[in-house]
Amino acid sequence: MLETIGSVMREVAHLSELTGLSAGALIGLVALAYFWPPARLLAIQVAVVVVAAYGSGLYCYHLAASDVRAQWAAADAVAAADAKTRDAAIAQKLVADNPAPTSAQQQEADTDEAKILGALSGATGGTCQLGADALRLRK
Repeated sequence: MLETIGSVMREVAHLSELTGLSAGALIGLVALAYFWPPARLLAIQVAVVVVAAYGSGLYCYHLAASDVRAQWAAADAVAAADAKTRDAAIAQKLVADNPAPTSAQQQEADTDEAKILGALSGATGGTCQLGADALRLRK
């Protein structure tokens, strides 16, 4: 018996949270509909309208959410295409602004690097700070 009363009270509390009415107001409305037959018909009609409104609200929400998901998917596709185009333009600009060094320039850089490493090894008492394989590390 107490278990049944507890489950009824939990259901009343749930309906109270759902409708925004207090538990006392819900119990009063149920008692009115139970004891007064004209109110019972009105309560059934109101319940049917509430269920229909809730169902249509859920359906409209579903339709709107699918429309928004489709808009986001289209926007993501446009953004990905724009990013790909932008990245390609940046890569072309980098290649144009920074051409690969010629073999003469590369030979000059290697010679300069060897001089710098030789100077460093002489300044540190004959050993390079990077070790014996300093030139190998660069390649």
